[in-house]
Amino acid sequence: MPKIPDQKARQMVTWLLSDPANRRVKLSNIPSVAPELELRNHGKTATQTAFSSQGYGRRTSKKNTFSNPHAHRQMRLEFARWGRTWSRERLYQQVFSDEVWAHGGANGRNF
Repeated sequence: MPKIPDQKARQMVTWLLSDPANRRVKLSNIPSVAPELELRNHGKTATQTAFSSQGYGRRTSKKNTFSNPHAHRQMRLEFARWGRTWSRERLYQQVFSDEVWAHGGANGRNF
């Protein structure tokens, strides 16, 4: 696989910082998620080396966080406001599937 030039590596860092969700994209998926970077002929190792050359590295996250995009937060707020109008019986029937349980304490790891 060819080496990724420094100029393109800087573009990759700009893309990485443009949205918090980009930080969670697998290195091997970056070429398909961000076609504007034109990384189709570069593999995971080349991508990792390019980020390393710009001072960025990867590590296993300690825990997943809630989704951060504004639209998702807005939907959750609208749902919460709608839920305030429910009767007690309706509330008891609701299943909240987005509740998060962290096993292993604050230092637990997700793989």
